[in-house]
Amino acid sequence: MSASITVEPENVERTDAEVKLSLKTAREMLVGKSFVNNAKYTLRVVRHTPYIDNMLLKQKYLEVRDQYYVKMQSVSENLRSNNRNLAFMDLVSAIESDDTSNLWSRKASLAKTLNDNKIDVLGSLIGVVTAYASSVGALIPIMFTVLEKGFATFDPSNFLMFFLLAILLFGFWQGWFNQNRLRRLVKEHKDYLGEYAEIDELINRKKNSLATMTLS
Repeated sequence: MSASITVEPENVERTDAEVKLSLKTAREMLVGKSFVNNAKYTLRVVRHTPYIDNMLLKQKYLEVRDQYYVKMQSVSENLRSNNRNLAFMDLVSAIESDDTSNLWSRKASLAKTLNDNKIDVLGSLIGVVTAYASSVGALIPIMFTVLEKGFATFDPSNFLMFFLLAILLFGFWQGWFNQNRLRRLVKEHKDYLGEYAEIDELINRKKNSLATMTLS
C-alpha cells in the first residue's frame, strides 16, 4: 500500500476548467485537410491549452487507490466481526474507489499525451512555415536570375543555382510532410480533449456516488 498523499483539489479543478474552455473552442472549429483551418485551430486552441500536471493526477490516483485498500481492509474486519451489512457497503464503496482510481490513472496518462501533443502540433506548424519560407527564399533569386539570363540560368556549371533548386524542392517536400503531420496531430488533439473531458465527467459522477454512499 502506498503512502497517503493529499492533492489540493483547486489545482486540479482550475486546470480542468481551462481544458473545458479549450474543448468548447475546439468544438466550434473545423479541422481536416485545410491547412488554414488546422493553423487556426493550432493558434486558437492548442496554443491556449494549459499544461496539465500529470504527476499531480498520478498523486490523486494513489490517494484514491489508498481509499480502496482502506475499504477492503474494513470489509475484512467487518466480516470477522460478523457485520455483513457493513461489509457489503464497504465492498460496494471499495469497488467504486477502484473504478475511480482507474479513471484517475487514465486521466493522468491523457494529460501527458496532451502535453506531448501540444509540443508536436506547435512544432509541426513552425515546420510548415519555416519550410515554405525557405522555399520562397530560394525561389526569389531563381526567378530574378531566369528573368535576367533565361535558360542559361540552368547551366550545369552553375552550382549555386542547382543548390537553390535543391533548397526549393526540399523546402516544399518538408512543408508538405509537416502539413500532413499537422493535420493528423490537430485531429488527435481534438480527440484527446474530448476524451479528457469525458473522463473528468465520469470522475465527478463517481465522486457524487461515493458521497451519497457515505451519507447513507
